[in-house]
Amino acid sequence: MLKSTIRMSVCGATLLAVAGCGTQVGQSASRDFNAAITQIGSGSLFSDGYLDDKTDACYARRQALAEEGSFFDPEIVQSTLLGAGSGVVVALLTGENVLAGAAIGAGLGLAAGYLGKLQQEGLNGTQIASRASSDVRKDNEQIDDLIRSFDQLSDCRKGEGATIQAAFNNGNIDQATAKEQMAGVRARFAEDRAKFKEIAEQISDKSENNAAIYNDIAADSGGKALEVQAYNRGQQSARVTRAPAQKTAGTKEGSLTADKSEVDALQRECLTNVKKRDDCFDKVAEAEEVEGDLELDLS
Repeated sequence: MLKSTIRMSVCGATLLAVAGCGTQVGQSASRDFNAAITQIGSGSLFSDGYLDDKTDACYARRQALAEEGSFFDPEIVQSTLLGAGSGVVVALLTGENVLAGAAIGAGLGLAAGYLGKLQQEGLNGTQIASRASSDVRKDNEQIDDLIRSFDQLSDCRKGEGATIQAAFNNGNIDQATAKEQMAGVRARFAEDRAKFKEIAEQISDKSENNAAIYNDIAADSGGKALEVQAYNRGQQSARVTRAPAQKTAGTKEGSLTADKSEVDALQRECLTNVKKRDDCFDKVAEAEEVEGDLELDLS
């Protein structure tokens, strides 16, 4: 599926208008192209066995977290493929090393691929800003759902711990058994926390790309720059500066001029997006504290 998606983006959704994309480009170029595909199209958030244990008392909650979290995996991969596909085409047409070209495209990621795709669809700057606002708003709603799912999973783990504690207090299980069972709950919750952190890191990557989309549009529209910093608990991670926005995604100067109202709306959604990203990392930190509380009380 990923290979066919890349081929489609190379042929139909790149930043270049390429004629005859199905034409044979030679055995050497074909080998490089396939190598680039293999390098780009690998990995998945939930292919590591996280959902394998269906006997887990909190399996349904894990599954719900996976359903909500998977939204961010294909979104980022697909968007990166658009940028990577463009890099591959440029490399093939200019005779550069294809893997190097793919790396350049993947580095531009969502911002370059996303904006280029919408421009190819014939949208003007105002329409692109409106579409981007809508898409970031959907991300924000999805993050809310994701956090709710993780909260429910955390509550399930705490419930497991309380059940074990009650069984020990009532004399239904001995100390050794209770400690072993509690250690199992801690281990599973550590996996949950690590998985949620992994999803949060994917969200963080997308938040930075969202800011790049905003800045490219704002640069053509007289808007101010949006800066996004790495997460630091208790600190504000995003701010609008006094400096004019600068292009970072490589779009043509003046090609994304948009109405101020749409630029401002996109700015608000991006600021909200970074705040919700930080909420996710806050949850990771809180989960570490919960994990430490999953100890058998012998008093």
